[in-house]
Amino acid sequence: MHSLMNAHSKEPVNINLQECIKIALKNNHLRKISKLSVKMAEAQYNQAMSAYYPEFNIGLSATRMDESFNFIFPEEISQYQIQLPAQLVNPNAPQGTMVPMTTSVTVPEKDVKLMDRDTLISRAEMTWPLFLGGRRKAMVQRASIGIEVAKIYCNRTDVQLIHDISQKYYGAILAKKLEKECKTVVDRFNAVLQLTEATYKQGAGKVKKTDYLRMQLYLSFIESLHADFHYRNLIAHAALANDMGMDSNETLIVADNDIPFEPIDIPFKKILSQTYEFNPDWKLLEAGLKEAEAQITEASSGYFPVIAMTGHLRHIDNDYKKGIVSAKNQDQWQIGLHINIPVFKGFRTQNEIQWAKHRLKKMKEQKHLLKKGLALQLKDAFMRMQCAHKQVTILKASTKTSASYRKLTIASYVEGMAEVNDVIESQLVESVSLGQYYKACFDHMQSVLSINQIIGKLMNL
Repeated sequence: MHSLMNAHSKEPVNINLQECIKIALKNNHLRKISKLSVKMAEAQYNQAMSAYYPEFNIGLSATRMDESFNFIFPEEISQYQIQLPAQLVNPNAPQGTMVPMTTSVTVPEKDVKLMDRDTLISRAEMTWPLFLGGRRKAMVQRASIGIEVAKIYCNRTDVQLIHDISQKYYGAILAKKLEKECKTVVDRFNAVLQLTEATYKQGAGKVKKTDYLRMQLYLSFIESLHADFHYRNLIAHAALANDMGMDSNETLIVADNDIPFEPIDIPFKKILSQTYEFNPDWKLLEAGLKEAEAQITEASSGYFPVIAMTGHLRHIDNDYKKGIVSAKNQDQWQIGLHINIPVFKGFRTQNEIQWAKHRLKKMKEQKHLLKKGLALQLKDAFMRMQCAHKQVTILKASTKTSASYRKLTIASYVEGMAEVNDVIESQLVESVSLGQYYKACFDHMQSVLSINQIIGKLMNL
């Protein structure tokens, strides 16, 4: 491939259509944005998949209280009944006899230290959702559809870019051919003008000064038209280079000299069926329908309980080794199963489901409209292609006729058998014929490109 990336090169480079498309796909920023959108969608899918895995967290917290944590043990008076030997009361009592006695014991208020003022707590926590009522599956499905949508947008960007580059490439060919044909007409008019001038000055034949002036006037008109075609040729090539992402100091010339004409003999119904298979807008709507169904499932999960398993590990570091930070309490763990049952949410879940269902119905109606719209759009492009096909066939024959007519008229003019008006007419008729033929070839190719764009798949380029 020709190198177009040399910033110091100012010489025009001949480049064909495939090279133009390759460079445009490499430089186009919309395409880069579309590819980044795919990566973003993939990242969102991985985020949704994380709901199937447990979540682990670790943490440290260091605290200093204004004073040590304590507990005030209140004063307590307790009464106890005890058995005393009866001989302590009555020395004459039989040996071994016991008598009951009630006594009171007073425990004074006591300040009990529970832990030191400085504490370091290390913890590890785990949360594992076991059941979310179908929410996880719906979230993953919607994220997966998001990847599909991003890829469809990426493909649509490529199709649109290739369509635009191809259209501008063939437009540059048309502009180049029209300028070239106009230059040919200028040269022919100059030759006829010289012949007219020589004949007029020699006084031979029936050429008059008015014929010479008329020829000179038409030549001025054609030269002015050539200047306009030259500008259009330059701007067409500049527009192509701009869409390709080339630098402003780089110029190009399309390598092809003719717009290819290849009749397309494919039934309309077959093209329409391919449109419903590959068209990006159609595929986007189908993906949207699947996403809307998943959203209904996600909204319905609000009726179901949420079940999760949790785990907790904790280690306490404190200089005080008694109270609530004793060796037994320093290391703790717990595991639990939590169930959250929705009872009443103010009809929110019900309305979320209704909204999702109505959205799905709306998109189904939009699908019917899109189906008809694509068919109409494709039919318009197909009919334009058929019309251009007929024009090319007719105008191709007329160009040959007009060329023969011009040659015969000039030969007759040289022999003095034709008027200047006849020469001017023959020149203009041939030029108009060729211009219309080139335009018909371009219209045919443009229709083919439009069909390819509508289908969403490149064919017959």
